[in-house]
Amino acid sequence: MATQTNYPTTMAAGYAGQIVNSELNNIISATIVGAVVAFGLAATRGATDGTTKIGGTAFFGIAVRDQAVEGTSPNAYPVGATGGFMTKGVVFVTAKEAVTAGDAAGFNAAGELVKAATGTAIPNAVFDTSGAAGALVKLRLG
Repeated sequence: MATQTNYPTTMAAGYAGQIVNSELNNIISATIVGAVVAFGLAATRGATDGTTKIGGTAFFGIAVRDQAVEGTSPNAYPVGATGGFMTKGVVFVTAKEAVTAGDAAGFNAAGELVKAATGTAIPNAVFDTSGAAGALVKLRLG
């Protein structure tokens, strides 16, 4: 039987889609259509009521991490599942480009988080922390 002998000395600050803190937030739900929606990505309104997808310009919310998700994509909501999407609060996301705290936030066609000037702006959203491209940062919505 193998025994673990090495342990990390620090914990990860968070994961994409994870709620940062317990301040006031709002999370709404919708059914995933089109393709899987990875945690921490910006989703847009689907063509029918109660649905959401990646792609489009009508911001719906940031996909919130859910440890109850099963299947072949444990870090994403599968098509047909009901997912949680943050519209107000602070959530961890992966920056697609370098961002600075206070930058207005937006998203690209793949749902990745970018500066508002680079993609489609998210109303009342700013990056709360700075980071390089690919870094985990805090996004404040509302």
